[in-house]
Amino acid sequence: MSDKGHLIALRTTVSEIREKLEQAGMDITAEQLIDEGSWGRVDLSVANTSRAGRVQVHCNTKGRISVVPQGPLTESIRSLLSGTPVTTPTRFTNAIASKSVATGTVKIPPGTVVVDCSKTGQHLIGPTEWRGMIALDDGAWSECFHSPLFPRGHNNVGEFLAILDALRLVHAGTISASKIYTDSRTALSWVRNRKIKSKFDAATEFDPAFCKVLGESVAWMESAAFRTLSQAVHHWPTSQWGDIPADFQRK
Repeated sequence: MSDKGHLIALRTTVSEIREKLEQAGMDITAEQLIDEGSWGRVDLSVANTSRAGRVQVHCNTKGRISVVPQGPLTESIRSLLSGTPVTTPTRFTNAIASKSVATGTVKIPPGTVVVDCSKTGQHLIGPTEWRGMIALDDGAWSECFHSPLFPRGHNNVGEFLAILDALRLVHAGTISASKIYTDSRTALSWVRNRKIKSKFDAATEFDPAFCKVLGESVAWMESAAFRTLSQAVHHWPTSQWGDIPADFQRK
């Protein structure tokens, strides 16, 4: 599919989604094209009388469309979009639960948290977001936190911030996790060494909101709570276990 074909497919899907949601009485309060070319993504901000949510519509380099409802309206949006190809971050099939690897059968205990970051676009600095998924008792995965989309961020830094978000939520008692996994060796080394080794000038290259979160996270690394909780962070061996379940599926 050509670049133009990708964008047409993306726009067509967005139009169909808008029509279904508006017919159901939901308001589309904003529409944002994140990027275009050989891939693209449109974010739709959705609201009804009492709640708000978001729908991400993504077209990858092969022309595959993914529709990801997010927020309090997730279940309502998913129901309304029945028949639309939907990829949801809230209930992943635990494909690794029965995957045989060299060390034996992989079984992820309930309560395990995995994190990942997505930085879109071809430049090192670009739209960045991250999220965490938690393993449920039935072997599925549920999204337990999701950052805002920052206009100018960086993938390695986002991977690091995803780990710090998970640790702070554990510290606050919002989630309970005995282990936290990341597939980023770089971010994991920053956590273990309590030091970010990045050549970027955060103040000039990242957007202010991203810089604020980064500054708060770096400051928190000096706390006793961080030093204790960071021992729960481990590397996810993608080559053995497959993609980490928090992956945004945008390859």
